[in-house]
Amino acid sequence: MRGRQLSMLGGLAALCLAVQAKGETISGPPVPQGWKVDALASGDLTGDGVTDFAVVIRQNDPEHVIHNDRLGESELDTNPRRLLIFAGAAGGFRQIAAADRMIPPAADVESSCQIDPLEDGGIAIRSGMLSVKLQYWQSCGSWAVVSKTFKFRREGTRFRLIGFDHTEFMRNSGQGDEVSVNFLTSRKASAPFAIDGSVRRRLTWSRIRPLKLYLDSIDIGACVAIDQTTNLC
Repeated sequence: MRGRQLSMLGGLAALCLAVQAKGETISGPPVPQGWKVDALASGDLTGDGVTDFAVVIRQNDPEHVIHNDRLGESELDTNPRRLLIFAGAAGGFRQIAAADRMIPPAADVESSCQIDPLEDGGIAIRSGMLSVKLQYWQSCGSWAVVSKTFKFRREGTRFRLIGFDHTEFMRNSGQGDEVSVNFLTSRKASAPFAIDGSVRRRLTWSRIRPLKLYLDSIDIGACVAIDQTTNLC
């Protein structure tokens, strides 16, 4: 399956993105027909000084747009998303990673008031690391805001999850808690959280079981447990 994902773009008619990288406009990686770009980040992920790209694409199939007669938007876009990583190469780009289950759809039929997790999130490449931020909140029915940031770094031919930050708070009180996990040291830091900074951050450190997770195999819906109180979903 992984090999098929990496060669998916071969033979497909594609368009090229024009993006800004290092102060100049360059042609970005190809996007297959029938898909559209939801997020794009550029930077050096391979350590060779050449610009690489991470792209979140969404299938553009009307059959996956569901009419909603409950609270929330009148139409719910449940089209699947893919996260693709391209390494810059002579004469173009080479796809080096793909994730089909890392980025959730824009809408959730079971939770019709949920805002697109990418709307206040996104992807970024900094210091050789890919960050994926997903933020969950609802326009009706809940005050909760949950922010999850996944940090990946290349390890061999794959991208390993090396860090995970989780912040959860209530919009009416502005208070909650935050967690930061380092998968390289198998340690977790927990602390109370407040939007206005009124809560003193007293860090509590704990150990977690050793975990090796990779971008191409993570399933965001599988709810992988880090320990008894923290999971990835």
